[in-house]
Amino acid sequence: MATVNFRVSDSLKEKSYLVLKEQGIAPTDFF
Repeated sequence: MATVNFRVSDSLKEKSYLVLKEQGIAPTDFF
């Protein structure tokens, strides 16, 4: 479900990437 949202909006993916990075979660696990 999350992957679909990322495909729809690049800005959302970029924002989510920053959020995950701040939380200390490896963004590569989701992208």
